[in-house]
Amino acid sequence: MTARAAGQPFNIFVSDWEDAPARLPAGVGAWAIGDVHGQLAHLDALLEAVRKLIDAAPPGKRHLVLMGDYIDRGPDSIAALERAGTLEIPGVVVTALRGNHEDYLDRFLHDESVGEDLVGSWLANGGDATLANLGVSERDLRDRGAAAAARAVRTQPLAGVRRALARLEIGLKLGGYLFVHAGVHPRYPLHDALRQRLTTIREPFLAGEGWIHDFAVVHGHSIIGPDIAPHRIAVDSGAFWTGVLTCVELRDDQARFIVATRDDDLERLRRIPGRRPLSAERWRRLSAAT
Repeated sequence: MTARAAGQPFNIFVSDWEDAPARLPAGVGAWAIGDVHGQLAHLDALLEAVRKLIDAAPPGKRHLVLMGDYIDRGPDSIAALERAGTLEIPGVVVTALRGNHEDYLDRFLHDESVGEDLVGSWLANGGDATLANLGVSERDLRDRGAAAAARAVRTQPLAGVRRALARLEIGLKLGGYLFVHAGVHPRYPLHDALRQRLTTIREPFLAGEGWIHDFAVVHGHSIIGPDIAPHRIAVDSGAFWTGVLTCVELRDDQARFIVATRDDDLERLRRIPGRRPLSAERWRRLSAAT
């Protein structure tokens, strides 16, 4: 299948179904899209494909989950956030999760104590793309300082951005899955807020040693997707870097991946360091999949 978004053609590929680490309730289908990072055209192309899969799915309750990190590193960061914050699909429960990059923007807009440390960290993590969308250049930051730049941005009519940020959820539990941006600590209860870093954790979550939870996690944040492990499913394929945006589709105890890319093949996806191959690792164009 070839999708078009913003006038640019995208190729849509789908992997084979394979065993998933958990199970959804009977009749429930779920689709989860990984970190967008300002790649709005990729998001629109993947959403077009996913909507068709949702329409073709067996009858039942349908969930679409956006996994956070809509902003930074890519050219259409604010537009991607607003798309996530306003997305509605008839007959589908849409949940937009909060990522660690949205925390940067939220603090920049609402925390009166914003200073050079926060903005410096944000810039080091691709925040210049989002700040540029807000009309703030690195020269502005140097000349005026972070606090003054933040005050100036807060005078802008940003109702759509604020509504989108307010809509974001920390997590969603569906059947045997927890959907969160980054992951959970494998050895501490979910309610242990002091040890759980749901929007920032990498290890020891990724390895999962000592897993105590009765659920598997669907997550973004770490660029190792698409990836299935015994305790988790990863959907961040580094769209800003690889040019591949990933969605996982879950039915019963099965999973498959759908990806959108401008490339004619998935070589850049296969070169992601640390990404374990799927058990089948066979991909077809979506038009050939059922």
